Amino acid sequence: MPLNDTRLSNLKPAPGKAERGVADGNGLYIRIRAGEREISRTWQFRRREGGSLAITTLGTCPEPPILEARQQVLELATRGKPYSPTSMWRPGSGCPSRSTTPIGRRS
Repeated sequence: MPLNDTRLSNLKPAPGKAERGVADGNGLYIRIRAGEREISRTWQFRRREGGSLAITTLGTCPEPPILEARQQVLELATRGKPYSPTSMWRPGSGCPSRSTTPIGRRS
């Protein structure tokens, strides 16, 4: 379920836990940490890169707002690799690593 302002303001770490992560979607998470006097909320973009987890911190609530954090995630996600080796492969065309014929130029 996507986050909204009301749900975001009511989120707290589970009893006995120091922090909690809640997913909004598309790799956007809110990290909630309990301090001595207050609760901090930090936006994170989580993704897999080369088999390991990469986390980018986007800011601490209330800045950026939810909509701005979602926009930042979309921009970061589109900055990924523009080329994927498997995007050139089609079923029945053989091994992707051995295919030298560009798609669209088949005879």
